Amino acid sequence: MGIFKCLSACLLVSAALLLNLPPGLCGCYKRIFSFGDSIIDTGNFIHMSGNGSSRYKELPYGMTFFKNAIGRICDGHVLVDFYAQAFQLPMIPPNLPEQDSGLFPNGANFAVAGATAMPPAYYYRRWNHSVPMPHSLGVQIGWFKEMLQHLAPGDDDGAKIRQLLNESLIVLGEIGGNDYNFWFWFGDATKPREQASRFIPDIVAYIGSSVQELIGLGATSILIPSNFPIGCVSSYLSMFPSSDPTDFDGDRCLRWFNDFSTRHNKALRGEVARLKARNPGAKLIYADYYGAAMEFVKNPGRFGIGNPLVACCGGGGPYHTGAACERTAKVWGNPSYFANWDGVHMTEMAYEVIAQGVFNGGVYSSLSVIGFHPIAESRQTSTPARPRRRAPPSAPAASAASAAAFHHRHANQSRCRTVYLAPPPPSLAPADGHHPPVIRPRPAGGAPTPPRPLPAEPPLGRPPPPGPFL
Repeated sequence: MGIFKCLSACLLVSAALLLNLPPGLCGCYKRIFSFGDSIIDTGNFIHMSGNGSSRYKELPYGMTFFKNAIGRICDGHVLVDFYAQAFQLPMIPPNLPEQDSGLFPNGANFAVAGATAMPPAYYYRRWNHSVPMPHSLGVQIGWFKEMLQHLAPGDDDGAKIRQLLNESLIVLGEIGGNDYNFWFWFGDATKPREQASRFIPDIVAYIGSSVQELIGLGATSILIPSNFPIGCVSSYLSMFPSSDPTDFDGDRCLRWFNDFSTRHNKALRGEVARLKARNPGAKLIYADYYGAAMEFVKNPGRFGIGNPLVACCGGGGPYHTGAACERTAKVWGNPSYFANWDGVHMTEMAYEVIAQGVFNGGVYSSLSVIGFHPIAESRQTSTPARPRRRAPPSAPAASAASAAAFHHRHANQSRCRTVYLAPPPPSLAPADGHHPPVIRPRPAGGAPTPPRPLPAEPPLGRPPPPGPFL
């Protein structure tokens, strides 16, 4: 059991993934640089709004942990917060508020709510389709390059930047979701939704070229997440009602939209495989956000979640999307019992489940893929009086030898430690009985919202999305 005293957070990302790292790196990154949209935006969007009003600047956003709205489009933490905490880093700041003066010793977050992968000009010129947000992935990478020059001035040969990035984890997304959202939500109603399938090759290729560009700058570890199952998102369920039961899958999600997300993810995974073959020295990590999210859709009771398809904050209707989540909106209960926060974005609780899936996931094939490993906890058969923590899965048997070798190689890395997103089960407890730190307790109070079936007759009409954006 003593091995668990010194294993680092990087082991939870995957021992097999990190054993090939050069000695001394250990995978315990000194910085995180992240790109994406509102799923991980930590303040860039509200900074750009200046003194203008925005519901994201007011409660109930931020109510769970921060007790105030601080720029996260969520009730609390977002995914990048969990990644930072697992690697013993402070919360990663947004880049824009201090882009001219900040030192960013632990990295920076370039994500902006509403961002797309492709530049807006692509959609306008090729598809006669307008995208409202200009801060696409290319723009964010441009900000990143400017920051690197600020962090490593006079680095004529790029050695300082390469060293800096060699010690950093790049989180590239989730990105691309809004490319599809804007078409499904605001696209030409006379054009079929299937036309969005024609975007997939270009979007995936653009993400791939961005990964290659980051590798060219010196990045050696890049997390590339998949898109979420949008057919299970409250806003989609309310915007695309159907009285045909075959439009829904066994999880009560919209079948066509989940199949669409799967098509994107299959193409993205293939692109990661191609990039890995081209860059054998880089650690390219495909993170299965789709599979992680489907875990609490399929088994909500395992996580103390009621109905995973309804929003916590909003208005009436079968999915609570009858009004936008804002200062006077109805909060339907403790966000800890919901997966969906405002009709579009997830709750802190849901992000924690996804982060745990990433850190506790197994490695799939030679792609170095992080996927969701089912949590080692039996289903709840009764409603708990208060939220209860999920136990992480036991270590895969195949990785035991790797874990021992990893520990032997990196035992002297004092920065490294085990970080669980939940208390380890007794079988993994250290001999001295002292558990590694837990990222956070779930808040107590209130009974979980009981699951609700789909309405017998779905609502008519197509209300505007409560987003605005993913």
